[in-house]
Amino acid sequence: MKRTLFTTLGLSILLATGCASTQYAEDTSADVGFADWDADRNGMIADAEFRAGFTQNGWFNELDRDRDGRVTNEEFGMASTGWGLDGNAFATWDTNRDGVLDDGEFGTGAFSTWDRNRDSMLDDSEFAAGEGWFD
Repeated sequence: MKRTLFTTLGLSILLATGCASTQYAEDTSADVGFADWDADRNGMIADAEFRAGFTQNGWFNELDRDRDGRVTNEEFGMASTGWGLDGNAFATWDTNRDGVLDDGEFGTGAFSTWDRNRDSMLDDSEFAAGEGWFD
């Protein structure tokens, strides 16, 4: 009887601990934000930091629905509804004019769009406004 009680108690603790740590991990991954992208902790996100964060967060993959490594005009149109971009954004961002965006072109286009004051850095308010694209 004692053995069953301790086994049950032990399993209950393990399950509760496991669930709590899983929940914590899920919650913290959802809270990745400005400070996580600001690798040098200078209060600004440079282009290189933006590209690293953009890649690590898998944002390009969210847009690339068919997972071919390129975002078509159709995929871009489906994702960018509500982003406040003009109708020429895709063509402007497609710098090599091949009709698709690779991750570099998308990253450059997104960074330049988010950088409202054109100082080649993102402050926390610019980042927060742009991050809303992926909510």
